[in-house]
Amino acid sequence: MRVFFIGDIVGKPGRKILTENLPSIRERLGVDFVIANGENSAGGNGITKNMAEELYRAGIDVITLGDHIWDQRCFEGEIASIDRLCRPANVPHSNPGRDFVVVEKNGMKLGVFSLLGQTLMKIKSDCPFAAASRMYDKVAPLCDAVFLDFHAETTSEKVSMAWHLDGRAQAVVGTHTHIPTNDARIFPKGLAFLSDAGMTGPWHSCLGRKWEPILQKFIDGRPRPFVMAEGDDRICACIVDIDSVSKRYSECGIRIGALISKNPEVRAAVMKLCQARLSPPLIGQIVAEASLDAPEDYYRDVYEEYVERRKCLIDGLNRIPGVYSPIPMGAFYTVAKLPVDDSEKFCRWCLEEFQYEGETVMMAPAAGFYTTPGAGINQVRIAYVLKKEDLERALIVLRKALEAYPGRVDSND
Repeated sequence: MRVFFIGDIVGKPGRKILTENLPSIRERLGVDFVIANGENSAGGNGITKNMAEELYRAGIDVITLGDHIWDQRCFEGEIASIDRLCRPANVPHSNPGRDFVVVEKNGMKLGVFSLLGQTLMKIKSDCPFAAASRMYDKVAPLCDAVFLDFHAETTSEKVSMAWHLDGRAQAVVGTHTHIPTNDARIFPKGLAFLSDAGMTGPWHSCLGRKWEPILQKFIDGRPRPFVMAEGDDRICACIVDIDSVSKRYSECGIRIGALISKNPEVRAAVMKLCQARLSPPLIGQIVAEASLDAPEDYYRDVYEEYVERRKCLIDGLNRIPGVYSPIPMGAFYTVAKLPVDDSEKFCRWCLEEFQYEGETVMMAPAAGFYTTPGAGINQVRIAYVLKKEDLERALIVLRKALEAYPGRVDSND
């Protein structure tokens, strides 16, 4: 499950840049769910129903809110009629609106709620930590993963919330300060955390407002109107990949038993169920449950081995003339660009016609992973699940294969 979370949307510039770019971002990054904090969408103060609908048309699935929730007077009468929008769950219960949202795609359900911090915040709210436990117990039974937008001022309160929900929620991402932080991390029990996702809107500004009157107020202390800024519009966001237990512990291959049939319809039906992987066998469930109790040094050793294998493969690929691979940030595979006419032909050629010192390499053509026709035609997907010494040998064989392949296409790009 891939979640794209967008930091505070500020005014018309923030709405406009999302309308123009979010559909292509969703497709390019393979996003399942888009969440956005929309509390500053209306000229930097609050949101309206019309603006919420505009954001939904742009491709946002869930809108969360913060301390500016009631800045637009009309919104109090509108909020109850807006689907997929939730107010902070720790404002007084008499406030209208939903306190959480559950969205579903391809059989996966994501539960989303937001909370207000109490430190240096003026709006009335209950203890966010008690509310977080209450909301988790309420939302978790309804979904596969739980996501919290914590709208708070101080990083200490946000980090404390992450510790509070580690092992329960899947992600806590902060909003409110409009400044993106560089502290993304995974907590010991698997929670993804970022102190603040930043601001989506005009960056030629001071937090979305024209910087000149704000600077003057700091200098002389006199009050001035803070109007919306324009220029250098940007999207500030983060991606959270929420995996299954089987992938987290490299247990994707757990399979028990066999089915033998000459009936092609039976084989096709069973294969569809196997590929869905929706019902792991009992032994797989037992192993997955045991994995959750693995000691801390297991995580450390696995992480270090993962980084070492990734570095070996990516550095080795980029040393081969004509090959380029980005650095993957979470997967155990990469998609590399090769100097070939057709990656599917090249992969078949490697298996059927090529060998170097009695060995060859097997790769997956990447075109099948794209929905856009023609995309990935010269790309392959390569996993780094092998030991480092095996990866090093495979890189040598791949280099020799590219040197010998009759369909090689050299480029100056």
